[in-house]
Amino acid sequence: AMVSANLFMYVFTRRFLELRARMPFADLLFRGLIALALPVYPLALFTYRAPLLLAVAIAVLGAISALLVGVVAWRRGYRPARFYVLGWSAFFLGVLVFATQKLGLLPINTITENAAVLGFLATVLFLPLGLADRITLLREQRAEAQRRALLLKAEMAASLEREVAEKTEDLRIANEDLAANYEQLQQESEQRAQ
Repeated sequence: AMVSANLFMYVFTRRFLELRARMPFADLLFRGLIALALPVYPLALFTYRAPLLLAVAIAVLGAISALLVGVVAWRRGYRPARFYVLGWSAFFLGVLVFATQKLGLLPINTITENAAVLGFLATVLFLPLGLADRITLLREQRAEAQRRALLLKAEMAASLEREVAEKTEDLRIANEDLAANYEQLQQESEQRAQ
């Protein structure tokens, strides 16, 4: 269960924080964490202790990484990251308590045994808020892009209208010049004919 939760966290973090576009190095880190977590499944078929310790180590590394990447995204102005940070802070605390209990540093009881799950549940409560904020942000960005497109369209129409007016004026002047030249040529022609 812990490995599955870790895999979900890594994939979700990459997508939610848009790591590929916003932080390519962090995206690479989370791809590596996924690659580290996958072999734990087959190892668990043969033994319990080694995969558990490996899963705990990967979970702690992943939780710290998720929290740090979330803080960096938040500080860089990515608004939905604030709920992400709150959610993963709860998860990090749960994983930390669980890991220290598994390493024998905390006593075994209901809270320490289920700390990672409790932290994950708190995360599940915060992440929908982050998703809603992300959807709101995407809508705002789309509305802003549409507003800019309409403004650009209006500017282009005004520019085209000015250009057409200038060209029309140039043509009017050229026609007047042409008419004046034609009239002058006709007068000269009539004078020569007399």
